[in-house]
Amino acid sequence: MKVIFLHDVPRVGKKNDIKEVNDGYALNFLIPRKLVDRATEKSVQNLELRKKEIVETMSKEHKAQLSEEFIVLDKPIKELGEFDIPVEIKGKKSSFKLIIKSK
Repeated sequence: MKVIFLHDVPRVGKKNDIKEVNDGYALNFLIPRKLVDRATEKSVQNLELRKKEIVETMSKEHKAQLSEEFIVLDKPIKELGEFDIPVEIKGKKSSFKLIIKSK
């Protein structure tokens, strides 16, 4: 079964990785503990879109070059407000504040 990791799972996958795992392992352990989601075509597209949007915003507004692979989101952002977005580059962690407003 192809899954998207929502959290780091030691020796299996890191957050936002898309990997193939055994069906039983996914259905009996990973999915009930909300460590992964099924990797449907739509969920994979949403993941890529979220990563790309945060990267584009950083590039435009702050002239910062940040690759989407360094952004570590726990869950999708689906509401207005201020959010601390964690970034991890070569084992070093940082974050930036993202503010989402209505137009």
